[in-house]
Amino acid sequence: MYRFCARCTGQALGFLALLGVLAIRPSVGSILATPAVALVLGICPAAAMADWLTQAVRSRESNNVLRLGSGALLGVAVGGLVAYGLFQHWVLFAPGMAVVGLYLGIASLALHRTGSMRRVVADHFP
Repeated sequence: MYRFCARCTGQALGFLALLGVLAIRPSVGSILATPAVALVLGICPAAAMADWLTQAVRSRESNNVLRLGSGALLGVAVGGLVAYGLFQHWVLFAPGMAVVGLYLGIASLALHRTGSMRRVVADHFP
């Protein structure tokens, strides 16, 4: 049996919820394309990154409620990025991918600066 972590479960639920809303009401796609919503979607992953990163560098221990909530925000953001691609909103998709790169860069830099990179890679990719 494979167990999913709470953050991954939240991410899947957030992603499926957003895509479910889009399947039922495709007009929501035009709301996603507004600059204010795009900005909010770009900020949503920050909670999951901060929660995971502070736990990864062992500065604190997270809990399942926080993991589920931050994962759901991340899932909604990923769903929004997928929706930009599906609805061909390339003007928002490209910056969205740049935001993904920015988050990855920040996480990599933080892991490197704290000396946690090798341990985290070994923990996640045995």
